[in-house]
Amino acid sequence: MDKSLRLTEGGGTCKGFCGGVAQGREPGTEIFRVALMFGICLLHSIGKSGYQTPWMALLLMPCVNAFCLISGYYGVSFKPSKVLRLYGVAVFCGMLIVALGVMWARWDVGFDVQTLRMLCSRCFGAWFLNAYVVMMCLAPLIDRTLDAVSFREGCARLLTFLLIAFGWSFLVSLQPLQGFVPAADGLGSHTPLTLLGAYAVGRLYRLSKLEAWLTWRRLAIGFMCVAALLLLGFGYYASPASMALAVLAFAAFRRIRWPGWLGRAAVMLGPSMFAVYVLHDNPLGYAVIRDWTEWLVAKERLCGVVSAHLCVAVAIFVGCCVADLPRRGLLGLARTPVSRLLQTVDFWWAKLLSAVRGA
Repeated sequence: MDKSLRLTEGGGTCKGFCGGVAQGREPGTEIFRVALMFGICLLHSIGKSGYQTPWMALLLMPCVNAFCLISGYYGVSFKPSKVLRLYGVAVFCGMLIVALGVMWARWDVGFDVQTLRMLCSRCFGAWFLNAYVVMMCLAPLIDRTLDAVSFREGCARLLTFLLIAFGWSFLVSLQPLQGFVPAADGLGSHTPLTLLGAYAVGRLYRLSKLEAWLTWRRLAIGFMCVAALLLLGFGYYASPASMALAVLAFAAFRRIRWPGWLGRAAVMLGPSMFAVYVLHDNPLGYAVIRDWTEWLVAKERLCGVVSAHLCVAVAIFVGCCVADLPRRGLLGLARTPVSRLLQTVDFWWAKLLSAVRGA
C-alpha cells in the first residue's frame, strides 16, 4: 500500500472515545463525536425509560460503533498513559455516582466491603471501557496488515474477521433464524471483537476512495436505503446495515462546512464525552431517566413520548457535562505533575518494548 496513505493526521495521538482532541482532526469529526454521545444519551433514554419508540432506537444503534470507526480512521496506538486517563475518568465518575446515589437515598450503603465492591463495579464495570482498551491493544495488528498490502488485498484478508464481527452475531439476532444458526456467545453486539471490526472498517474507509465517491446525492440514496433496512428490523448493533449507517453519517459530517464557533464548542466538550457515557450508563442514571420520563409523560407536560425522550436526553447530556467540570478543573490545576507522571510511564513502557525487541 502507498506509504503516503498512512494515517498521519491523527496518528498515535488520537484519544477517540476516552476524551481529548487529536491534533489535525477536522471540526466535522469533533462535532460528530459530540453528536454521537448525545445520540447514545437519547438511545438510553428510550431503552431505559419504559416508553419504547423502536424506530428511534434502531436509527441510533450505530452511535456506539461509530466512535471506534473514528478511531480506525485516524489511527490509535496503545500507551499506558491512555489507559490511565480512561480509568482515571472512570474512577472519578464511579465515586461521583456512588456519592449521588447515597445523597438521593437510592442506595443504602455504609463504609463496608459491600460498598467498596459497588464502588469498584461503578468505576471499572463499563463494558465499553474494557472493550476499548482491548481494541487499543489489538489495533496495531490491523494497522500493520493494511499498511503492508493493497486495499483490495486488505479487504480480502479481513473479510473473514469482518463477517464474524458483523455477520454471525447479526444472524443469531434475527428471529426467524434463531435455533438454526450456531450460538454466537462472545461474538455478540457489545464485545471487543465488534469494536475492533468497527476500527477495521474505519481504517479501510480512510485508505479507500469511497470518501471522494460519496457525493451528497449518493449519501442521500445510501441513507434512505440503509434506514429502510434498519426500520425493517435489520438494526442489530453488530449488523452490517448499522455499520453502514455509521460510515454514511461520518462521511456526511465531514463534508458539511460547519461554522467555526460550533467546531470550537465541540473541541471544548470533547474531553468530557467519556465521562458523559459513564455517568449516565449505570443503575442510578437509568433510575433518573425513568423518573424524568414518567414525570414528563404521565403529567402530560409535553405533546408526546418522543418529545419527552429528547428533553431527557438533553438534560442527561448537559447534566453530565456539568458534573465532569470538577474533574477537568482539578486536572487543569495539576496538569504539569500529571503530564510528567504519564510521560514517565510511557517512557518506561517504551524501554520495555525496546528490550523485548532487542531480545
